[in-house]
Amino acid sequence: MNRRILPLLLTLIVAAVSVGWSQSITATLRGTVHDAAGAVIPGATVTVRNNGTGITHTTTTNNTGDYVVLQLPPANYTVTVSSKDLSRASSQTSF
Repeated sequence: MNRRILPLLLTLIVAAVSVGWSQSITATLRGTVHDAAGAVIPGATVTVRNNGTGITHTTTTNNTGDYVVLQLPPANYTVTVSSKDLSRASSQTSF
């Protein structure tokens, strides 16, 4: 009987630890980059900098000017957008 309980117990422990590790609080930042006339800007570089740690996440807008930055911990951030066709722009945000 003990031989049957041990594998089940180990499975439950692994499952419980996996669930505990998978829980975290993060945010997703989504946006669309437009020029002054309202046209979308594909290929723009979007940099998201954590003001407290200095850690940066960089992505590029897609063909419709959209970008997504995943798994950002709660903090104050500076978002900077640059493109060869536009001047550089920055904005501050918190979440």
